[in-house]
Amino acid sequence: MKRTVISLFLCLITTLTFALPTDSPVEIVKKFGAEITAWCQDEDIHHQDNLLALTSGGENCYVNDKISRCFYDDGVTKPTDNITISTYLDIIEDLIYTTGLDFCMSDIQIVNEQDAPKHKTNLPITFVKARLEFKLKGSGLSIINTNIFWINNGKICKISD
Repeated sequence: MKRTVISLFLCLITTLTFALPTDSPVEIVKKFGAEITAWCQDEDIHHQDNLLALTSGGENCYVNDKISRCFYDDGVTKPTDNITISTYLDIIEDLIYTTGLDFCMSDIQIVNEQDAPKHKTNLPITFVKARLEFKLKGSGLSIINTNIFWINNGKICKISD
């Protein structure tokens, strides 16, 4: 009897765990923005791990936006090339610890199907756009851009503009 009750309890917990709704694509992007904001404010490197957890992985999530084109130059990568999210977060890390960085994300919304970027994948992608502002402390330089976050299976798999 005790074994049966324990088995039923474990089945119930497992079912509830997988039945709970996942975050919406907009919520995922909001969390991404909140993590960058917190990282800029408290300079705690653990935010980088939290950011990676919101993506499809350090080497499996790609970025090609105004921020990466402005601040990434390895002498090989062309401005039209994608970089990995790990490299993108390294850029942000360098800016936080060298010049100081303020970050703001706003106007987060789902992209209409007719306005969605063209893509060559059969994966179910939801596109979320957001206005990002990176401001370098001390210099007054601001970079403002509207980025599109590609969401698949509850993870950011690409960031573009």
